[in-house]
Amino acid sequence: MASLIENMITILEEEELLHEKLTELAKEKAGVIVKNDIEELQRITESEQILMDGVLAAEKRREECLKDISIVINKPVNAITVTMLAELMKGKPEIQRRLMKIHDNFGKILKNLKMLNERNNALIKESLDMIQFDLNLLTAMRQTPITADYDKNAGNVGMHTTGRGVFDKIQ
Repeated sequence: MASLIENMITILEEEELLHEKLTELAKEKAGVIVKNDIEELQRITESEQILMDGVLAAEKRREECLKDISIVINKPVNAITVTMLAELMKGKPEIQRRLMKIHDNFGKILKNLKMLNERNNALIKESLDMIQFDLNLLTAMRQTPITADYDKNAGNVGMHTTGRGVFDKIQ
């Protein structure tokens, strides 16, 4: 049983480290989004994907280890928590301490990562809104004013006329 718990600790520590690296990338990403540095944003996104692949692999190993532990302690997999594992290790204070440290650190890391991702999401939305505003401004600048055409009831029937569009292909 202790070896299964040791294996679980190793996997959880690996996942914790990967999430810490994801947190650092999320911090970097905020500055890159503000600077509108597309190449650096792409590099960060690629790095995040590599880390997420590592998280998924560790997660799969964790699930397998959890299945083995559930068989040994005769509990359903979804009922097993890190706190429960720490309780089972009362006779081994070092293992118990490591489990509780992982539990505490992981909660803080995930909370921080969630907050950073929400902030980056808001920054990206603002950036996209600004791009849309710029496109609307460019389009509006290319329009000529309304013509002074009136119908028999003195209603303006004039229309905006547009010159050659900004994005039109020159022929």
